Amino acid sequence: MQQGMDGILVTPNHIYQTLIDQIRMAGLPAPESYWQSPASPEAQQAAQQKQQAAQQQAQLAQQAAQQQLQVPIQMEQIKAQGTVQSAQIRSESAKEIETLKAQNALLQSNMDMIQSAFDQRLKLIELNAKYDGDPVPDTVAQPAAAQGPMQ
Repeated sequence: MQQGMDGILVTPNHIYQTLIDQIRMAGLPAPESYWQSPASPEAQQAAQQKQQAAQQQAQLAQQAAQQQLQVPIQMEQIKAQGTVQSAQIRSESAKEIETLKAQNALLQSNMDMIQSAFDQRLKLIELNAKYDGDPVPDTVAQPAAAQGPMQ
């Protein structure tokens, strides 16, 4: 039976009969009380429970195998999701960087205009200081008046 001959050369009934014969040869009364017959309802129920347990084990093994097959698929799905999310974040970051660059350029342009206006105002103040008696009009504040006397 250990070598896979269960049911071919020896059956559970053969083993039972051999055990019963051994007890009889030993001279013990009621050999059936020492061993359970494979044909008894209890033995049938035990065999059925053993078969159900084996089926459950097989189902669990099959489920485990299926889950092991699912793991690489799930890993690939997670990687794909991560790649998509990474691309979205990069795209959003690039858009935000471009927006910030545009805002920076606008601010720089405004700063340049203000610096230019201050430089012009400083030149006017310097000219006023140089020609102390003849004030030069403020061209930034009064552009129409500045054109008239300078010509």
